Amino acid sequence: MPSALAPCENDLLNGTRFALAWRDEEVADFLDQTWIDGWLRESFLQYASQVENRSEQAIQQALRSFEYQAHWLNLLTLLGEQLTVPEVKFVTHTLSTPAIPVDLILDVGNTHTCGVLIEDHGDANDGLRQTAELQVRSLSEPQYLNDPLFTSRVEFSEARFGKQHFSVESGRDDAFIWPSIARVGDEARLLAMQRLGTEGSSGISSPRRYLWDETPALQDWRFSQMNGKTQREPLATAFPLMNLMNDDGQPLFSLPDEERLPVFSPQYSRSTLMTHMLCEILAQALGQINSVATRLRLGFPASPRQLRTLILTLPSAMPKQEREIFRQRMFEALALVWKAMGWHPQDEDFTTPKQREKSVVPVPEIQMEWDEASCGQLVWAL
Repeated sequence: MPSALAPCENDLLNGTRFALAWRDEEVADFLDQTWIDGWLRESFLQYASQVENRSEQAIQQALRSFEYQAHWLNLLTLLGEQLTVPEVKFVTHTLSTPAIPVDLILDVGNTHTCGVLIEDHGDANDGLRQTAELQVRSLSEPQYLNDPLFTSRVEFSEARFGKQHFSVESGRDDAFIWPSIARVGDEARLLAMQRLGTEGSSGISSPRRYLWDETPALQDWRFSQMNGKTQREPLATAFPLMNLMNDDGQPLFSLPDEERLPVFSPQYSRSTLMTHMLCEILAQALGQINSVATRLRLGFPASPRQLRTLILTLPSAMPKQEREIFRQRMFEALALVWKAMGWHPQDEDFTTPKQREKSVVPVPEIQMEWDEASCGQLVWAL
C-alpha cells in the first residue's frame, strides 16, 4: 500500500502540510492503481448508461479511450485552476498547544432534541461566548445542517462514502468509518417519508418513550434505503457496529466471552435504539468540535478539542430507574463510538475508570444532575 494514500503519525508530529494534487504528473501513480481505475470506470458506466442513455457501442468506445479517467482529470483541473484550495495540516495537543476541553449539554426530548457545546478556554473564558449550538449534518446530503432544535426521530440508514468494494482494495478497510448506523433529525424524517419497503421497521419516532422496553423486536430492523440489486431493504447491521453488539443491541464487551456473538438478525430492543441515537449525536458532536469552522469561530484554531463532559438534562419527575437506564444507554454509546473509532481495544472491558484509561482519546464523564427546568432558567438568567 503506497504511504501517500493516508497521513501517518510522522506527518502529525512533523507538521506536514497537504495540498490538492491536480496536475497530471502529480496524480499519475495514483491513477495507475487498479482499484482507482475500477472506481472511476464503474461510476462512469452507471452515469453513461442510466443518465445519458448511451448505446453499448458508444460506451465501449469511451472505455477504450479512457474517457472516464479524462473526466476525473478535467474535474481536478477545474478545482486546481478555478479555486483556491487551502492546504491542510493535522494538529495534535502539545505542551504549548494543549487540547481545549469541551462540554456537551444534551436535552433529548420525546419529540425534539437540542444540544450546546461549551469550550473551556481557562483564563481566556468570556462568559458564554465560547459556546456553539450542536449542529447535526445530513450524511446523505452533507451540505445541509439541521436547525438547532431537531426531531428526535431515529431511522436506520447506513453511512455510505462511495464504493466500499473498491475502497477496501486499497488495503485500508477503515478508510471511511462512521460509528453509527442510525440517522436523526431532518435526515431521519425524510428517510421515513421516502421509505418504500414493508419488511419490518426502519426506525421509531422517539427512543426516549421506550427506555423501559428491553424486549427484543419480533422482526428484524431494516435500513430504510433500498438495495439497488435486490430491491429489498438490507438488514440494519453494518461495519463497524455489527462487530461490537449482539442481535439484541447489547454491547459485546459487557457480555461473557462465550456469549459475544456479533449481529446476525438485528432485533434490537426499542430501549437500545436510544444507544443508537446517542451514538449518532456523539459522532456529530465529535466532528463539529474539531471542524475548521467551529475552531475559527470560537478562537484558538490551532488547538485540538476533546470532549470532557456529557451533561444530560432530564425531566425532574423522571423515575430513578428510568434515569439509570438512560445513563446506561449513554455509557454504551460512548463505549461503542470509542471502540468503533479504534480509540479503545475492541474486546476490552470499558466499565471501570482504569479500563477506560486504555483509550487513545480521553473518555468524557457523564453527568445527569441537571433537570430541564433549571437549565432553561439558568440560560435565560445568563
